[in-house]
Amino acid sequence: LAPVPVSAQAENGRVQPAAGQAVVPIHGEWRFQPVDDMAYRDPAFDDASWSLIQAGGGWSRQGYRSVKVAWLRLRVDLRSWPHQDLALALPPLEAAYEAYWNGERIGGRGLIGPNGEIQDKLMIFDTVRIPADLVRLESDNVLALRIAGHAGQGGATHHRLELGDSRQIQDRMAAYLLRQSLYAAAFCIIGIYHLILFLGRRKEPENLDFALMCFCFTGFSLGFWKVLAFEWGGYWLHKLLSQGC
Repeated sequence: LAPVPVSAQAENGRVQPAAGQAVVPIHGEWRFQPVDDMAYRDPAFDDASWSLIQAGGGWSRQGYRSVKVAWLRLRVDLRSWPHQDLALALPPLEAAYEAYWNGERIGGRGLIGPNGEIQDKLMIFDTVRIPADLVRLESDNVLALRIAGHAGQGGATHHRLELGDSRQIQDRMAAYLLRQSLYAAAFCIIGIYHLILFLGRRKEPENLDFALMCFCFTGFSLGFWKVLAFEWGGYWLHKLLSQGC
């Protein structure tokens, strides 16, 4: 997979991919508004007065605490970019989100009520396809995220935000989650090994301590990275079926 150049990240609420890039990082400076208003999804809305925030990190760590719902907006200039079959790669967004491209909803996880209340939480790494008929090549596109926080926390839990060719976005995300799954499997195997050592030599409790630590890392990896069968396995099933056909 081609490396993603860090220099292409968002600055001042805007990003302009270079012609030779298939995937670009879009973390960096996005426009931020800690107030909920559905008018913010409108691409014509003027967000120039909004604050700037690092989209690859939670807003509570950047001085915004006790925010219930916030909007993040990014202008995307695709005039020099040949790719039109586009998708987004998003990290887990705490604790639910909706994604809009040029005013139209294109995805989301969890469920945010009309008054900003969280009706269902779901935080997973996600890929979102952008319909070709929504992509503008002659003017800026606007990506808007409506995110509902929880317990004073909110926003991205990881810096992995990318925009690019749909196939490469899917492949990169699957490879990333596979690596995390292998890390979890390694921790689990090491934990089982040290648990067996403890059962054979109970006078060495450090083996039990290390085994429990490994199991904690395993649970953290599988829980935080959300390597779930209906997400991760579904991608590979689709991949095998499409290649088989």
